[in-house]
Amino acid sequence: YNQSKKLFIWQSSDDDVVCFTDFGKYKKSLPNASYREFKNKGHFIQNTFPEIVREIRKIFKNKVK
Repeated sequence: YNQSKKLFIWQSSDDDVVCFTDFGKYKKSLPNASYREFKNKGHFIQNTFPEIVREIRKIFKNKVK
């Protein structure tokens, strides 16, 4: 059962909470998801994250059309 139309999985190679090898496992088991790999973002604990803001804006911009 699929509850969402799109699944986004983003991970940073220097994440000290989630092992980066899990990213590869997700790619294999969820081939239809959208993946994005980052470097030097850690566990995404920062005050700004312009990459995710752009992606969210794209999603809503495409829905409005």
